[in-house]
Amino acid sequence: MALSLSGPVQGQELEALVGALLSGVQQDGRLDLTRFDCRQALNVDNSIHECRDPVSGLGFLHIRDAEGDAMSVSVDKGPAGPTDTGLAVPDRATFDRLEAEFKALEHSETLRGLTRCARPESATRPGLIVKAKPSGQVVALGFGGLDDASEADLDAPGKDGAILAAIVVPVLTTFDCLPED
Repeated sequence: MALSLSGPVQGQELEALVGALLSGVQQDGRLDLTRFDCRQALNVDNSIHECRDPVSGLGFLHIRDAEGDAMSVSVDKGPAGPTDTGLAVPDRATFDRLEAEFKALEHSETLRGLTRCARPESATRPGLIVKAKPSGQVVALGFGGLDDASEADLDAPGKDGAILAAIVVPVLTTFDCLPED
């Protein structure tokens, strides 16, 4: 899978990051972050960390929660490539290609062989719910879409740094995985 961003980020980096996160899910719902460069973000309760994958250069936020950890890769407007907390896209076509590459993760080698869980009927955006190996914890992969304000930011000149959407990967420790039909 190759992502057509006109910059240093390729689809295999996003796939590799997702694979590393899935294989690092612990029995208690926490993510093993030992392979990433992480530092505490400026927050009161020490529950948020800014991390970077040293292999791909992709940045993400790690959120620690009693219910299970999560990570978030922001999709910002700007020159295509990695940012401190995610990826930047310069225009609609690049955003659409990124969304298509996210959807293609479903058929990637990284997710092959994982148990797929049925998504709630209310889910309208691209996403997938799987059981991570070896922990067996349920993990969701979601791609947030553009709302009216972020769509306007994407289409307007300038606006570099505006957050447009996010790719989120929460561990769902209380979710019952019902196999897909």
